[in-house]
Amino acid sequence: MASLFPENQATLPPFTSLLVQGAYHASAPILLALSHTHQSESDALFISPSRQAITDAMQAYHDTWLNTHSGDGSTINASARVKMLYPPTPAHLIFLLSSLEIPENAPQDRKLHEKTTLDAPPSLIILHELSAYFLSDIESNPHTHQWTLSSYLGILTQAMSTSSFLSRNTSTPFVLFDSHLDHLKLPIVKFPPQHHDFGDGEEENSGRTESVACLAQNFFSLVGFFDYDADPNGRRGTLTLTQNGETAPMQKWSWREKKDATGTVFVWS
Repeated sequence: MASLFPENQATLPPFTSLLVQGAYHASAPILLALSHTHQSESDALFISPSRQAITDAMQAYHDTWLNTHSGDGSTINASARVKMLYPPTPAHLIFLLSSLEIPENAPQDRKLHEKTTLDAPPSLIILHELSAYFLSDIESNPHTHQWTLSSYLGILTQAMSTSSFLSRNTSTPFVLFDSHLDHLKLPIVKFPPQHHDFGDGEEENSGRTESVACLAQNFFSLVGFFDYDADPNGRRGTLTLTQNGETAPMQKWSWREKKDATGTVFVWS
């Protein structure tokens, strides 16, 4: 079974859709993709806004297991089956999602571009850090940006629809990793222009924002939440897995992350 940790610790139950929130370790999305392709021997699709951001995070985190085993034949074979794409803006992401295709007969039958052409239906689709497409603009222009709840949820819906389309007659698990989702709030409607003349009651609602996480969670069958506490011997983490519509956790795992000369090591409770 797939896992977010090295050596298949804390394996996930079967799922159709999974949302991963909180400050998950930087290697979690990579480990999930590798564990899935290693066991299924089929391809996975990984979509993220920035190759550089992933590289920087992985280098800073320095996962010991990946450092040690990245050159192993099994790891190389598993990573070769992960197709990674990096659309840099929401517009690029929307275009990519609408362009992905699987030729009916042979690769030369593709209708669009070779980068958006898949050899076979992926058995896992990971969308990484969707909030990153909006955060810089929101932080720079907190009262004038033009993003709304539907901006985020619309892309999420399109990504999940693309997953269903590519699956054809199978069910492809879809995973969203979003470490900033807990704090992301967006308005229901666009902020009005700065010199807009408000009507009765309009000004009161013009700056109202809503939590995106509360709505996004409804799209997923499982929600995993990472949480960390300070620990003298390294930070202590927990992952709580909850089924959609349930309040009681389905599963919960605890561990400690230690830094040593080889990198970051997981010590399980």
